[in-house]
Parts: sequence; C-alpha cells; structure tokens
Amino acid sequence: MENSLVVRLACESDVEQIRQIYRPFVETNSVSFEAEFPGHDAFVDRVVTLLKTLPWLVAVDFTREEPSAREFEEKPTTAGGRVRGFAYAAPHRARAAYQWSVEASAYVEPSRHRSGVGRLLYQHLFSILARQGFVTAYAGITLPNPRSVGFHESVGFSPLAVYRHVGFKLGSWHDVGWWERQIQEPPLEPRAPIPLPEISDALAPCASVFERVTGSHDTSRGQEDDSSPGGS
Repeated sequence: MENSLVVRLACESDVEQIRQIYRPFVETNSVSFEAEFPGHDAFVDRVVTLLKTLPWLVAVDFTREEPSAREFEEKPTTAGGRVRGFAYAAPHRARAAYQWSVEASAYVEPSRHRSGVGRLLYQHLFSILARQGFVTAYAGITLPNPRSVGFHESVGFSPLAVYRHVGFKLGSWHDVGWWERQIQEPPLEPRAPIPLPEISDALAPCASVFERVTGSHDTSRGQEDDSSPGGS
C-alpha cells in the first residue's frame, strides 16, 4: 500500500491523534513534567493559541485511501491521514529581550522512532522559525534520555547546562538538561519576529485551526471533525 509523509500546520481534526502520541509521556514516564493528561478542549486551545505566533507542525502519513500528498498540496485545507509525530516551538521566556528565542519540542509515534519523522519535523520547524526572524532554539530534556539527546545533537543542538533535581514526578527527582541550536546569525539590529500567519505560505495551513488564528471565515468548516496538544 502506497503511503507518503506530509508535514503541515496542525488542524483541530489532528488533535486527538496528537494527544494519543503525547499521552504516554505524561502518564507513564517523566519526559513531560505535566502531571495530568490534558483534555481535548484544553489541547485545542493550546494549539490555537500557539499558532497565533509560532508553528505547530504535524507529520501525516497518507495512504491510497486518504488524500495523497500531491492532492493535499493542491487542496491544502483538506485534513486526513494518520499523524505520526508533531513538533512545535514555544516562547523561551515572556520578557521582551527574550523574544528571538524559542523552545523546541518533538514527539513521534513509537512505531516511527528512528524513521526520520522527527528530523523531518525539525527541518521544517527551523526553516519557518528562520523566516520569522528567530535566532536561537533551546530544548529541555529530562535526564537520562540518551535517545533524545542523540537525536537533538544529530540535528544541530549542543549541550548547554543541567538543572539538578529540578522536577519531582512519579516518585523521583529528575534533572533536566538544556541544549541550544542557532537558527541563524544574530543580527546587529533585530526586528521583532514575524507572527506565523503573516508567513502562512511557509506550509499549507489547515483551515480548521487557521481560521481561528487569522479570523477568516470558511463556510465549509462545519463539515470538519473537531478533535484535540502538549510539551515538557
């Protein structure tokens, strides 16, 4: 059966699949420091809020029964396929001087580990962030996690620092290591980063979320499924 992988902006109809990829990182280990698995509506709000400024991407597997990758490019508001992984960038800190820095996260379905899904997601994520004007990405990794450390270093992250005993979850204290990756050379006179909707051609948007971000209206939205996101 033919299949192809497409990276695009997240849709509300992706949210339930995103949640199920994220669930074990909350409920069974300390990769995420969230103590309670977020509900559907909370996850939708999380995605929609982030997409007002920053990218939240999904890698979607299309089979022959689903719209093909080419069909999706020709009609990008069509949702479908199976989400194999997701990645997003969140603000690093709230104060103005930090506005050119982000924290990056990627989660991949266990059956697709070491298949290039995470690398593909980060490739698109950093490309968009560069266009927006961001300079540095950081990644926090609960230690020990050699697989995540190896992956992040393979896509250009360098070790920066370790916060010792910074979090308590599932009966144990945990260290968190921090890695950094330069997105582009720091400009001498940086302009404020460009909000994601202003460079929406970077990836095909999915209408169900993108309408709510931009305020546009699409009468076909009622035909779409509403389904619901996370970080560490």
